[in-house]
Amino acid sequence: MSKVNNEFQLIGRAFIENTIIDCSILIEGEKIKKVSKLEQTNVKTIRFSDQFLIIPSAIDLHVHFRDWGQSHKENIKSASMAALAGGVTTALDMPNTIPPINSLELIKKRIEDFKNKSLIDYGIHSKPVKVEELREARKYIFGFKFYEEDLSIIPEYISNVKHDRLVFHAQFGQDEQSAVKFVLDHTFNCENIRFAHISRKASLDLINSSRLEGRKIFVEATPHHVFLSMKDLERKPTGYSTVRPPLAEREDNIALIEAINTGKVDFIATDHAPHSFEEKLSENPPPGYPSLEIYVSLFLTFSKRGLFNLVKVMECLCSNPARYLGIRKGEIREDYYADLTVVDVRSSYIVDSSKFVSLSKFSPFEGWELSFKPVMTILRGNVMYLNGDFQDKNHKPKQIAELG
Repeated sequence: MSKVNNEFQLIGRAFIENTIIDCSILIEGEKIKKVSKLEQTNVKTIRFSDQFLIIPSAIDLHVHFRDWGQSHKENIKSASMAALAGGVTTALDMPNTIPPINSLELIKKRIEDFKNKSLIDYGIHSKPVKVEELREARKYIFGFKFYEEDLSIIPEYISNVKHDRLVFHAQFGQDEQSAVKFVLDHTFNCENIRFAHISRKASLDLINSSRLEGRKIFVEATPHHVFLSMKDLERKPTGYSTVRPPLAEREDNIALIEAINTGKVDFIATDHAPHSFEEKLSENPPPGYPSLEIYVSLFLTFSKRGLFNLVKVMECLCSNPARYLGIRKGEIREDYYADLTVVDVRSSYIVDSSKFVSLSKFSPFEGWELSFKPVMTILRGNVMYLNGDFQDKNHKPKQIAELG
């Protein structure tokens, strides 16, 4: 099927307003024009049987698109293709590139690269920049990301960015809990803070205690920290268990699952961290995993199996990130962007990383049996991905600021 433009409708089962209903979704241009239980007439129609489910496309707040000095691991185009194959149409880039994004010059270069290479909508983070560059930098970035090496400057620097969106990789060596406490102690007057990839029950407890004081704190969880403990990968090569923060214990997995189901985790994000297979099998393997293509399937599969509340999972994948970004995505509603994914709810497949669209061909979830594989991904009314084929490589991406 060729790309569909202008006006068309999807007919089938859809996840709308926290339930699944049979409906027609009429798309005109970039937006959803009408959601109805009645079919529209005299309009091109794509009809899905009850083997399929139409859901809002996911929004991933934590992706390492690589490129620059690490283009052998991943590049902006290949990562955005992996995202589309996984049902993701919007993502935020992380700044620990080579060189790291820590200046106005590099911020502008990264934005230009995304304009020219990305197939999905995007935003970028920057590491802390010089104080004299802050005002101009804010015009281009979504927020500032503080890594472990940046935490020490927080006491002196934080007053300059207390009104900005801040993201923290809270880790002192192997210790996440102490780093979380340090960040909480030094960001009391900050308006918008987000903890990336929280992995420990003790860290969740600290954050939830601070929330009781009325603080606005967002928490992100990753597939690997939710599903995997160190014991799960102890028979694998070291590279399979190498990630930052390190994998924890089963009680930490359980705490994250409970936090998702009770709304104490706000976002499910991949922390998509691609490396070459050879690097991951080396004596000094780099940390991280590529999960853009499987994380939606992973969480929907285990929702069906009863591990998660489906409504909460959809909030963490779709509507919560959209509200955080301030964009009309993440829900199937009239006048929202037509960012939709169709998943196959019945057929199962085995995770085979050798078939990943990503340049990174490994996964700690290798061999897992999943369902809910995306068969169609629509970005702002354009069919971008269909049954393994990419439909519109000339589509122009938009920056988050253009979508508000």
